[in-house]
Formats: sequence, structure tokens, C-alpha cells
Amino acid sequence: MTTTPAEKPPQLLGRPTTHVFSSVIARLRQEPGGAPHTLCADCPAAMWVVEGKPRCFCGAMKEVTWTKKSATPITQCDARETAVANFQEAKKQLPEA
Repeated sequence: MTTTPAEKPPQLLGRPTTHVFSSVIARLRQEPGGAPHTLCADCPAAMWVVEGKPRCFCGAMKEVTWTKKSATPITQCDARETAVANFQEAKKQLPEA
């Protein structure tokens, strides 16, 4: 993703986020209130579902990591960094379009 000086990539918890892995998060970003402010919002290991209210299940930690009721955001996570690195490595293996 190339950006001009006037165009900054979206930020999530102070980090640039240039990808969205979840169609649920992509839709939530379009709604009033936006997507949850947690690292899980752009993590390839996160599985987001909406059953009335959104919640996130972490495939790496095997637990629910975010709900509207207990909305304490995850701000640091080694599993996310590993999942992003694995995603980027797998992406390199894909043939050029």
C-alpha cells in the first residue's frame, strides 16, 4: 500500500494497519462507533462473530478475547505478531497476479 504524505494509513492502537482480515471488522468500521479498538481487530488469528453484539475468539489462545461487555482491549500480543508474520510469509508464496 502506497500512501502520499497527506494520506496516512489507518491506525490501531498507534500502529499502522494496512490490512483487514475480518469481513466482520470491515463492516463494523462502516457503522457508527466503528470497530473495537483492540489488536484483535486486524489479527489473522482472530475470529469475529456478531450475535447481537460482536465478540472475538482467538484461534491462537483458544479463548474469547473481546466482548462488548468486557471490552478491555488487548494492546500487546505475541500470538498476533506471529500470526501476521505467518500470513505475510504465506502471501509471498502466492503467484503474482
